[in-house]
Amino acid sequence: MATVTRKRRSLFGEILRAELDDQGVSIRALARRLASDEEHLENTRRSLMRYIQGEVSPGPEMREAIAVALGIEPTIFADDAERSARRERIIAAFEPLADVLLDIAIEIRDKQERS
Repeated sequence: MATVTRKRRSLFGEILRAELDDQGVSIRALARRLASDEEHLENTRRSLMRYIQGEVSPGPEMREAIAVALGIEPTIFADDAERSARRERIIAAFEPLADVLLDIAIEIRDKQERS
């Protein structure tokens, strides 16, 4: 059976990306607002990229710092952990269906190629 692999952005990452886009703020500009000094700028930028890509999730203090740096209410990120967990459970529940549908599509394609 085929396995479907998807890279999913976290809910936090989606909200952060949307807020950056809405405000016209680059990741580097946000990193400048957050970095304590020039030496930490690149690490901060990389961390922000990893948050947006869903590789890692920031802790509560960083979530609040990001919200303050963007001038938004910190509660916009408050329920992210619960929403992300619920979203992951829903996606996981449908994963077997995606595998079955992919298998069916492959069978149909193979039959068409043989005829």
